[in-house]
Amino acid sequence: MGKIGENFRIDTRWIGEYQCLILQGRFVYGNTEQVVALLESKLENAKGYVVDAKGLERVDSTGLGVMVFLAREVHRRGASMAVYIPNGAVRDLFLIAKLDLIFPLTGSVEEAAEVLRSQFTPSITVADY
Repeated sequence: MGKIGENFRIDTRWIGEYQCLILQGRFVYGNTEQVVALLESKLENAKGYVVDAKGLERVDSTGLGVMVFLAREVHRRGASMAVYIPNGAVRDLFLIAKLDLIFPLTGSVEEAAEVLRSQFTPSITVADY
């Protein structure tokens, strides 16, 4: 487990050949540098990455920027990512920011892994985002 104070933590697990990053807490201005460092320390070599964002309570524009950073890092590794995020305000922010163009937003962790298995191709590359 990786933790930043009481506001944010990342747990990991494996779903077959995909690393699952479980995000919990607040993804906001003030903890961005620590979140990026924690993400970098948690990423292992994998065929793809499932991001379980169900536990995100709050996200602002800097948190959305961290998701773009993560997508770029995953792309640099030659892998893909899919994000499980249930319906709600945080998912709405992801859609408003059009993050669904660079990685799929799914309704479950299992669906995210299945999307990766199907070799999903994003609408645009993260470099063009």
